[in-house]
Formats: sequence, C-alpha cells, structure tokens
Amino acid sequence: MRHGVVLLLSLLVTSAGHCAVAPDDPLAHLRPGHPRLLLTDEGLAAAIAAAKTDPLRATLHQRIVATAESLLSSPPLRHNDDRTPEQERNAVFHILTCAMAYRLTGEERFADRVKSDLLTVAAFPDWDPRHNLAIGEMSFAVAVGYDWIYPRLDAGARATVRRALVEKALGDAHPNTDPGNHNQVYNAGLMSGALALADEEPELAQRVMAVARQSMPVALASYAPDGGFPEGPSYWTYGTTYSVITFAELESAFGTDLGLPDVPGFARTIGYYESMQGPSGAMFNYADAPEGLQNSPARTWLAERYRVATATRNTRAMLADTLSRETIIPFDRAVQDLVVNRFFALHAVWFPREPDGADAAVELPLDAHFRGTADLAVFRSAWSDPRAPHLPGHDARGSRRSQSRHPANPSGAQSLRRRPGGRAQIRRRPRRLPHRPARTPSGRYPPS
Repeated sequence: MRHGVVLLLSLLVTSAGHCAVAPDDPLAHLRPGHPRLLLTDEGLAAAIAAAKTDPLRATLHQRIVATAESLLSSPPLRHNDDRTPEQERNAVFHILTCAMAYRLTGEERFADRVKSDLLTVAAFPDWDPRHNLAIGEMSFAVAVGYDWIYPRLDAGARATVRRALVEKALGDAHPNTDPGNHNQVYNAGLMSGALALADEEPELAQRVMAVARQSMPVALASYAPDGGFPEGPSYWTYGTTYSVITFAELESAFGTDLGLPDVPGFARTIGYYESMQGPSGAMFNYADAPEGLQNSPARTWLAERYRVATATRNTRAMLADTLSRETIIPFDRAVQDLVVNRFFALHAVWFPREPDGADAAVELPLDAHFRGTADLAVFRSAWSDPRAPHLPGHDARGSRRSQSRHPANPSGAQSLRRRPGGRAQIRRRPRRLPHRPARTPSGRYPPS
C-alpha cells in the first residue's frame, strides 16, 4: 500500500511538471454556456462547411443521420442486470448518435429521442456501481447528451438529469488506480460529468476533477516508454479512446488539456496501434484481442495532434471502406469488431482529412520496438503493400491480460507470421503464468 501511495505521488509530481500551461483554477477559464464538450458550435459550423467540399465527410454526416433515424423507434434503454450487462454501451451509442444527428440537422425528433433516453437512465435505480466501467460509460453518455441538447431540455428535465449525474456517479467519485482501461474509462466519465455541470455544481466539479487528475497518471504511465500498451490492441482502443475523450473535453471546455497527455510514451502510442495491424488487415491479437481492427475516432485525434500521416491515411481509408459498405452503422455491444461503433458519431468531431505536404510531418518506421510491461517488436517491409511481410511478437510475461482467445494456450511468448495470401497465424510458446481472475457472471473482469 505504501509503495502504491509513493508511486501515485511520484506520478503526480511528474504530471505536474508537464502542466505549466494549466491554470490553478481551471473553472476560472470554463467556456460559458453549452455545448462545451468535444464539439462547440464553432466546431460544428466548421464541420458542416467542410462537408461541402469533402464528399467523404458529407457521406459520414449522412450515415450518422441515417443511423440515428434507425434508433428513433428502438426500445427504451435497459438497466444492467446479469442477463443484460453492459447496457451503458447501448446508451453511449444511442445518445451520442442521436445527439450528433440533432446537431447536424437541427431536427427536433433526434433531440426528443436523446431527452427520452436521458430521462430513462436518470430513472434507473443506479448505474451499476459494482463496475467502474459502467459508471464511466453511462456518465459520459449522459454528460454529452445533457451538454449537446441543453437548449432543448426544459428546467425540469435539466434538474432530473443533473440530479442523476450527481447521485449515481459524481457524488461517489473515488480514486481509481487501476493501471489500465478501468482507470481510463471511469475517470473519463467522471471528468465528462464534472465538465457538463461545472457552472451549476462548481464545488462538486472541482472535487471530481481533482480525483480524476490524481488517478489518471497511473494508467497513462502504462504507455511508457515507447507507446506500447500491455493490455493488447483491443483494450488499447477502449482505454485510449476514453483518455482522448478526456483530453479533448478539457481542451474544448478550458482551452487546455492541463498537460495530462504529456507523459512518456503517449505521443508515440498511435504508432503502436498502427504497427499492430498487418498488411492483410488482421491485428496481432495478443492478450484477448480479436483479429479485427477497431477504427476508433481517437486514432484521428492522435494522428493529427502528433502529425502522423501514416495513421491519418489508414484511418481515412478504413472510414471510407465502412461508409461504402454500410448505410446504417451496425452496433453490437457483444461483438468486438462492432462495439467500437458506439463512438462512430465522433468521427464528425475528429475527421481524418486527406494529409497534404504540411501535414505529412511524421511517417512511421517499418520496424519498431515498444519497450515496457509487454515488450513488443514489429518488423515489416512496407506500409502500402498488402503482400508485404509483417512479423510482430511480444513477451507475454508482462501482459496484464493472460486470458487469451486461444484457451489451449492462454499465455506465452507470441509471434505472428504471414501465411500465403496475406492471412496471419498466431504461433505461441507456452509458459505457465499467473492468470487474472475469471470473468464475473456478467461477462466483465473484476477490477484490478
């Protein structure tokens, strides 16, 4: 315990060294009014204007609206139980998609559905406090919905949603020092709720933000020193997406991210994720990751912030492929390749522009070594050739998720070689390692 406290304090000191631009009282710089989370009215106007000259962005907006239309007649959101877990992911998908459709079109039917969903989850007895992930995702969904359709909520609805955020999430905010995605998701939800209510509940917002800012550096330390992620590429998508949401919300609300992303390795983590994808499109699925690549909108935020043209091109190509195949964006909370689509509307916030000469500042190397808890090395001969050899490998002794999709060999040193035709094959050398506790009946891992 003492060691953990010392580690936390040392990380806080390190983080503070990167926060020279952070104000002592962030709320003094709070953007007045709503919306202030992720997409301001100015940002929305710029996105709509850009769609007039970029057919891909125009198609994206059309797909978001079409998907929202398909949700208007869907059943009400449900409360979590052991038979229907992770309903907070449905809440994120419904509220984020319909709220974005409202903002893109101004059509009240989308705002009405968001209001209905907000009042439905506000009436739940709780937001599943057994699981920090549930609290984090539901808080994010409710905070963004509240912020984005604020003018459409009457005083009574505002009070109901605000009370739910306080009583079911923010009022019980506590430090979460898990070194991985549990920390990132939970604290992103806390930060979202605090920022949404900061002008109405300033003292509570200050306390909640302090808790999140104390806890987050513990998880962000996992990216050191080279951007690798010990929980594998699937949980990278989960945790990193929520960390990016946190940083972007701080920027939109305060004009500064408070220096939180300025930790060793985070600026290089987009290179890690891109390197995990082979030329056939399959991922190096170590830990318990699926083979499919998850095109989170956070990839664009990372690629543009750190000017990694390879990543921008990759995510734009994947987005174009999705838009060419799907008229209604599919979502299933239980399917790994589809669950990322609950964030699909955020592609309109962080849209992958076609890189030009000024943007193409950083091209990723063909070979890379990601030191850290899960030591990884990746070798490839080209980024653009679909038949190029691709050889990644890692030492599973450091992986935090020893449970694998391959139960006959749940852990061990892993490598991946390319088969003829571009398919990939996992090769493992078994090791006996301590396993993480089994999943609970609801399908979740217990908190670390």
